[in-house]
Amino acid sequence: MIEYDVLKQLIKYVPETGKFYEWRQVTNELTEPEMKWVESKPVRSALGKKVIEVNSLVFEPDKLAFYYQTGRYPAVNKVIHLNGDVTDNRWSNLKLDGGFKYGDVYKDEAANKYVAFIKVNEVRAHLGMFYTKEAAEKELSRSLAKLALLNK
Repeated sequence: MIEYDVLKQLIKYVPETGKFYEWRQVTNELTEPEMKWVESKPVRSALGKKVIEVNSLVFEPDKLAFYYQTGRYPAVNKVIHLNGDVTDNRWSNLKLDGGFKYGDVYKDEAANKYVAFIKVNEVRAHLGMFYTKEAAEKELSRSLAKLALLNK
């Protein structure tokens, strides 16, 4: 799994269009090479799914949009395209399946610590208590990535 901050530096997602852009060197015969944002087109993976490659990792575009917009990778969740077009990754067209897996971090004021948890099909699993929000979010990301790997 790619760290959220790194992802935001390497690609841009435009929610209104559902398109991704990557920072890439562009050259042509008339000008010097220059860096610019270029549309990142999904390619077909060995499994036949359309994927976008980011930092040598591959992501399904709809799940990547969720991660980009929320900071949470939807693990093994199925992303529903409301209009039925799986190539339409506009944010307004995406929704997680009802039996989804997700997680969150909140502050337990009594303990003065941050709590991380995941929820899988309405069952909540406690991941731990942490002194910093960043540590709790890191554990949440790690756990969601493990879930995604287990369910491939």
